[in-house]
Amino acid sequence: MVGLPESRPERSGLLRVLRQRLSAGKRAAPPVREIGVTLALLFGRRWWWKTFVVLLAMGTMAALGFWQLDRLDQRRAFNEQRRAALA
Repeated sequence: MVGLPESRPERSGLLRVLRQRLSAGKRAAPPVREIGVTLALLFGRRWWWKTFVVLLAMGTMAALGFWQLDRLDQRRAFNEQRRAALA
């Protein structure tokens, strides 16, 4: 892989497994063990705050999406009231 010297030891077996899957062209769902390794990596000391920021951003974006839909309903109701008042 570009940028990773072969002499550098792997921090986890996850990168090795991902490289093997990419080279083999497998598309099957990963086993439960690999999912556990991935979750342990994401919530480990090095990545926990980045994972938290991403989850917080996802929640914020979902809330903003629902706010937009609510605002659309309000605007349509307002437009309907104006149309009725003008008629």
